[in-house]
Amino acid sequence: MDETAYHHGDLRTALLDAAEDDLQADPGAALSMRSLAAKVGVSATAPHAHFRTRGDLLAALAARGFERLRQELAAVSHAATDPATELAALAECYIAFGAKNVGIYRLMFTTGVDLTAAPELRQTSRGSFDVLRDAVRRAFPGQDEAAIDQTTLTAWALVHGFGSLSSEGRISDEIAPDQSPAAFARIAAVLIGTSADRA
Repeated sequence: MDETAYHHGDLRTALLDAAEDDLQADPGAALSMRSLAAKVGVSATAPHAHFRTRGDLLAALAARGFERLRQELAAVSHAATDPATELAALAECYIAFGAKNVGIYRLMFTTGVDLTAAPELRQTSRGSFDVLRDAVRRAFPGQDEAAIDQTTLTAWALVHGFGSLSSEGRISDEIAPDQSPAAFARIAAVLIGTSADRA
């Protein structure tokens, strides 16, 4: 199909969809602007109207992943009935997201893009963090802002660590017979509580 026959109307979205499909099929896929252009049926130069470089494409794809993660975390947060269970539910959601979206989850943290040069990526990645931070504030109302920041950073590091190790299959059954997101979330919630007590 030549470029004039391309009638989707939203080439940017089509390219991101195609890239995400490739990562879903093969988390280690080396995304190429040329191959994505061929996949959606446009010329090799057409993607440059939306993404100046491959790095721009990767940053936009990572931003899409962070926005989806933020939306899922926000939905869980809004559905929570009390602060004590909210953090565990958020941890489970985060870990499950990594397990379901290994390729884009990996890309979200390894684009190699300077966040100061990618404001969309910076904003969306901060959005996910802010959902967690608000939950920490509700769970530990006696903490001052510095302690909330410390606890949130600890929570993020713990949950991301479990999510990464789990999604990459790095935790053996001998160490953790139950490798469900819920099981890892329970461990993370206990550790977050311990960290908060020391903050």
